[in-house]
Amino acid sequence: MSDQPDRPPLTPEALAQAIAPHRERIDQIDAQLLELLNQRANQARAIGPQG
Repeated sequence: MSDQPDRPPLTPEALAQAIAPHRERIDQIDAQLLELLNQRANQARAIGPQG
């Protein structure tokens, strides 16, 4: 059993509004990751094949 009071389920609109800030932050993190991966790829290309 949960200690939280019973609450009615969120409507789809309320749920979307509740998670919107989290989705925005995830998008920001994804952009940062992509930028870092591109920087890494550029450095690897600068080294060239080492095989």
